[in-house]
Amino acid sequence: MYLRYVIRVYISCFVLLLQISLAHAGREEYAFGVLDQQKIMAESSAARMVFADRDRYQEVYQGETAKQEKKLRAEDESLLKLRATLSPEELARRQRAFQGRVTRFQKQVQAKRAALERSFATAIAEVQSALIKIVHGVAQEKGMGVVFYRSQVFLFDPRVDITDEVLERLNRDLPHLSMLDPSMLAEQDETGGVLEGER
Repeated sequence: MYLRYVIRVYISCFVLLLQISLAHAGREEYAFGVLDQQKIMAESSAARMVFADRDRYQEVYQGETAKQEKKLRAEDESLLKLRATLSPEELARRQRAFQGRVTRFQKQVQAKRAALERSFATAIAEVQSALIKIVHGVAQEKGMGVVFYRSQVFLFDPRVDITDEVLERLNRDLPHLSMLDPSMLAEQDETGGVLEGER
């Protein structure tokens, strides 16, 4: 932890000295840039839509899961009440059938969770891809050879912060983005099929 802090301080001092030297030379270009990625992901219209989609799907799935769990608990309680009236063979048959339904339900929950995570990751990757292209373009325009994350730099000249400019371009180039419905991915996993648009 201490070594990481020392490295950050050295990098920050080096960047600061370099920017000062460029300023004294009367140049407008900067060798380094700084980007606040957390701010980008929090304020990008596309990223905010993706996070909202994820929260909405999670809420729906949680409601469906709770409803099905309640149904299974009631079925289990009903089976317990019938234990004294059923023959051992019939009880065993019903218990196997019930356990089969529980297993299928658990697999469905896992499949939905995995599909949701995959759909979310795919959408966020699209935002990141657009972000990288924009950062590269801004850096080239400003003559920046390196762009650091804001968390990596302890001290810097505000003029090298390209966050707002990048955010403005990202919102312009990618104003809207929605997650693919996770249920489509879950169905694809179950059938082994190929979704339209993936061919």
